[in-house]
Amino acid sequence: MPGSTAIAARTGHYQRIINLLWAVCVAIFLATLLVPRIDGQLVGSDGTYYYAELRSLVFDRDLDLANEVQRLVGMSLPDASAKFPVGLPLAWLPFFGLAHLITLAGRATGLPLQADGYSWVYQAAICLGTLAWGWLGFRLIFRICCRWATPRSAFWATLLIWWGW
Repeated sequence: MPGSTAIAARTGHYQRIINLLWAVCVAIFLATLLVPRIDGQLVGSDGTYYYAELRSLVFDRDLDLANEVQRLVGMSLPDASAKFPVGLPLAWLPFFGLAHLITLAGRATGLPLQADGYSWVYQAAICLGTLAWGWLGFRLIFRICCRWATPRSAFWATLLIWWGW
């Protein structure tokens, strides 16, 4: 097929743009990592409860979120049982585990890190994990769209989905 080389080149071009946009998102996150937040947490909104589930599963080995919600949100809830699906916490698990290993290694070298599952190292890791899973998802969306549309159309469809996410 004579045009397949040109299509492959355009596909690669758009994939590089997607990679660059993702790198910009990561850079912005990293640049704002040390910006003080009102609640002192990196995760917020629904992410707080997903994070509480993950922390509870790993450290407490249960889904009673009372102590996590108290620590993360600063208030006790009458019913702090897990009400959110466990899929996202499971997707975060490798990043959370890596953060725990980094924290333990940092503590071994004398850094004042808390290996309790609440520190910024853990929260930053799951935020970066969300960015990584998102990047993989958008790359997959782009590749699937390229099967039925031109690389340019697939790129714009992917970008519109990204902006709507």
